[in-house]
Amino acid sequence: MMFRANGASHNVELSGRDNDGTVIFIHGIGADLRLWEEVVPYFEGKYRVIAYDLRGSGKSEFPSSARLSVGLWADDLDSLMTALKVKSAHLVGWSLGGMIAMEMYFKSPKKVTSLIPVGSTPKLQPAAAELFRQRAKLAESEGMKTLVEKTFQTTEAAFAPSARSEHPEKVRKFRAMLENHNKDSYAAIARAIAEVDQTSRMSEILAPTLIIVGQYDARTPLQDSEMMCMQIANSYMKIIPDCGHFYPMEKPEALSNIILDYLESLAEL
Repeated sequence: MMFRANGASHNVELSGRDNDGTVIFIHGIGADLRLWEEVVPYFEGKYRVIAYDLRGSGKSEFPSSARLSVGLWADDLDSLMTALKVKSAHLVGWSLGGMIAMEMYFKSPKKVTSLIPVGSTPKLQPAAAELFRQRAKLAESEGMKTLVEKTFQTTEAAFAPSARSEHPEKVRKFRAMLENHNKDSYAAIARAIAEVDQTSRMSEILAPTLIIVGQYDARTPLQDSEMMCMQIANSYMKIIPDCGHFYPMEKPEALSNIILDYLESLAEL
């Protein structure tokens, strides 16, 4: 279903029932709303569920006139929530999606019931930021299939060893998402994520926050999550064993149960 928000058309999937509030799932770079397809069913019995494609990803529009940034994506989300008549929601963001969720809080804190960054960080390590800048150039000059051929070994290594050996179909699924991504929007997203720096604002976050990190997530390592947990007053950190960076694909049940338990604990306060 397409919704107009902040001057761009967004592909949105709505499901569930609004018994206990709304949960919005925000994907990261290289993916689209299909990232969450094994997670969403766990929430539909109790929550109104919204999953959507970011501007420049999946079936959502990529107007060339707008420079992509976490600020713009947060404005998109704010506008989308208004269009869908959502006053406040639990924001679950994977990787870049976690950055967007936090930026949404900085812009409209009253619209954020809780924050749940998954494998996310307020700022990439310098080597990771440079990697995305290089991938942006490669995507623009040679296209996505060549980019994937030259770099996917690194991407595949971000899955936990058990996921690579036991669920190779999930690795192939993410590869297909990457190959089918628009090269210009991928480059713009890669440059945008390399520029994010929210480190000085972590202490501003007062919303209940659940920080989720994987045991084998080298892209957003444990120390990044520990730092966030120390700086965000009302935060709690949970480690998922035997999990790499692609949580919704590697450990959908474990991820969902951790989030559901956390949301239930908030309801009891």
